[in-house]
Amino acid sequence: VPSRTALVNDMRSAKAEASKKQDEILDSYLRDHPEYALRDSTDNYSFWHTYFASQKMVTDAIEPKIKSFDIQLENQQAWVNRLGFLSPAIILQRGLTQIAGTSSDNYGDFRKQVLEFTERWRAHHLKFIFNNRSFTATDIDALPEFKYEPWAKKNALLDPLILFLASVTVFFMGWILFRKPTNKQRTTLLN
Repeated sequence: VPSRTALVNDMRSAKAEASKKQDEILDSYLRDHPEYALRDSTDNYSFWHTYFASQKMVTDAIEPKIKSFDIQLENQQAWVNRLGFLSPAIILQRGLTQIAGTSSDNYGDFRKQVLEFTERWRAHHLKFIFNNRSFTATDIDALPEFKYEPWAKKNALLDPLILFLASVTVFFMGWILFRKPTNKQRTTLLN
């Protein structure tokens, strides 16, 4: 199981390091992106300039760790999916989360869409910040909007069907084993 705590600590360390070196990060960022350099010598870089530049550096620094974490998590889920049929609890949990739309597959797809939107949102605002362009009322209509597209599993009914069949099997096994014998069956057993 991947350690989420270790990942969060790495993220915090990268952010703390970026806070210490913000001026250096901004200079490096502007060398990599000359289109964002100020053309008017009377303008100064603000907090937002250094913030966006340092966020890019933090993202680049922790991206390999996040990918490693995601791969470990996917491997864990693959094991659960392969061996899940051995556990009624896993079948039940997987079936109910699939019906509710809260399965790990659903969450992974939602997270992917949010990250893609975050990049569009950041790119949209960079042109205002680095070009010292004011944000006006007409720019509100051009803001990127997040629209979640629900994830559609190919075999979306498979888990609920397995859940239903397992429930019916357990019910009938219990009924057969624990039903009270009738008078006719009792006399047959006694003879």
